[in-house]
Amino acid sequence: MDSMRDRFAPVVTRLLDEDPRVAVVLAVVGADGFTEAGRRHPDRVVDVGIRLSLQSNAAGRPVDGQRFLTVREGRAGVVVAAGPMLDAVLAATEDLDVTVLYATTVRPFDAAALRRATATAGTDVVLVEPYLAGTSTAAANDALADVPHRVLGLGVGRAELRRYGRIDEHLAAHGLDARSLRERITRFTTGAVSAGA
Repeated sequence: MDSMRDRFAPVVTRLLDEDPRVAVVLAVVGADGFTEAGRRHPDRVVDVGIRLSLQSNAAGRPVDGQRFLTVREGRAGVVVAAGPMLDAVLAATEDLDVTVLYATTVRPFDAAALRRATATAGTDVVLVEPYLAGTSTAAANDALADVPHRVLGLGVGRAELRRYGRIDEHLAAHGLDARSLRERITRFTTGAVSAGA
């Protein structure tokens, strides 16, 4: 059975073909399903950059939106920080012997960069994303399918939080603040916790 995500692009593409009044506004993370529709209807498939939150990193980085940027190199694991999670990841991993990769977006997933990083840093991989925990674990697992590895996906939990206050309280409630990330990353990369924990 197809998921809603699997069915959305083909159904909307068919609507674009049939009804000239239909237009689609996408965010980069969903654009890959509309490549062909964008070629056929370039005036009605619009890709826009959407800021998902008020959260951002303190400093910009030279990125192209296609490849992961190596921010720090280490030998005891790889941490991929997506979007506005970079500052918290850098604070959390300060003086830890891990490689930190930065992704402005996780789609397309830069499997080649992850493979290069794990060749020297080992195959314990932590993904830190500002959206649902585990969003990119399948892509990381696919990238490393031919080598033994472990992947821990950190992000927003499934439980709905109705009273979380300010952004820093929200991040802490989901374990995405620097202190919580350091604890979780350290436990995982030192082997004290399994990938499913």
